[in-house]
Amino acid sequence: MQDERIPSSDVTASSEADANHTAHHGRLNSDLYWKPATNDTGEWIQVCFPQRMVITGLITQGGGTEDNVGWVEYFKLHYRTNHVNWWVYKDYAFDDPKDVVS
Repeated sequence: MQDERIPSSDVTASSEADANHTAHHGRLNSDLYWKPATNDTGEWIQVCFPQRMVITGLITQGGGTEDNVGWVEYFKLHYRTNHVNWWVYKDYAFDDPKDVVS
């Protein structure tokens, strides 16, 4: 996503704080960043890939300056292979499968 091969129109979010914090700004190593309108646990950012692909990693990065800084402390990764059902990615590397957390 960082190299912008995924078009900005394929990055959406539950909300956006303002025009300077839209979903497509949620790219790694950008001076701009996505910020939801509220600080609720139900906020989300979605990336639509053009075809089915293997994702080998996920990196998050905080943003902001001085009085307006923020970052994600916990997240769940959901995915779907059709336009109907969503699944939560589980980490099966442990005896007890758990949601992926940062």
